Amino acid sequence: MKSLRLALSLLILLESSLARPFGVVSSSRTTGMRVFGSPPSRRTSPTSIFPLRGGAIPVDEEDFHMPPQISAQDMAIALRWTGEVNRRLQEGTRYEEVSTRLVPPLHDDMRGGESAPAPSPLTLFHATSPRPNGNGSSRWGPDLEAYVENICRQLNLPPDVSAELSLALMYLDRASSAETPRSNGVPPVPYLQPRTVHRVVLAALLLAVHTTQGWPLPVLMERVESLGVRPDQLAQILQWMHGALGDPGYFIADYSIQAWRSVLAETSRLRDLLVDEEKGIPAPPLKAPTPVVETRKAATTAVAAPTTPEKDGEEDVEPQVLQKP
Repeated sequence: MKSLRLALSLLILLESSLARPFGVVSSSRTTGMRVFGSPPSRRTSPTSIFPLRGGAIPVDEEDFHMPPQISAQDMAIALRWTGEVNRRLQEGTRYEEVSTRLVPPLHDDMRGGESAPAPSPLTLFHATSPRPNGNGSSRWGPDLEAYVENICRQLNLPPDVSAELSLALMYLDRASSAETPRSNGVPPVPYLQPRTVHRVVLAALLLAVHTTQGWPLPVLMERVESLGVRPDQLAQILQWMHGALGDPGYFIADYSIQAWRSVLAETSRLRDLLVDEEKGIPAPPLKAPTPVVETRKAATTAVAAPTTPEKDGEEDVEPQVLQKP
């Protein structure tokens, strides 16, 4: 009878723990909890995701998939490569962006008068003080590998192998994607570029550590005060990135983790292609932008596009010529 009572008590305890609302996490901080993967009862759902927070329901070994552990060097390689490719893509599309400034704003009383001007491309993620001697991301901040290692030291993460580093890459990829479902109306964070990479990766790492270890964000913000980001700006950056994660929030699906394993496996190939930033990064060939066609009859065969006034910390925009076909 005593053994039966003990068995029933254990069964009731197990059922009560599994009956917790899905996605609700404990407010207490726990470490070492296996929180990656999908609960077996929800494996058939395409949105089968597991809460990545301390206090989540543990799962069996076969149902548990940790994000791949990468080093600070691997993360820096992925950041530098992605940032440089995005920078070159933006430079290629600037041709069309400059031409759109020639079009006067529309006036329509039925729609509220003139159209609102386009918002400034500079955000809280953009660095404002360029360095006189530096190229790529080194112009806007410290060396990426040393920067990531410094963040790891401040957050007590091992810089050689850490799952939080790969989780941070997943977060910043989702937060900057226009395909992420966001019913909250928060816009995506700026794309990863040499000018934004430092603050983007800092916010992503803080959210990753907050997710896996359960530390409150104010505590983590105090640990990285030496990095020079104002606390009020860092709080807004974290709020923006958290909202930009969209409807899934901190959740990571099993299939996303498996897909990222193959993506991060390419860092070994990028390490062979990556060279010193002072010599440039051999980005893959990009398709030339399509020339903008001038349709006005009074236009000449070649119209010089005016340059925009230089903003603080931005490079000059060379005048470009719009050719008629």
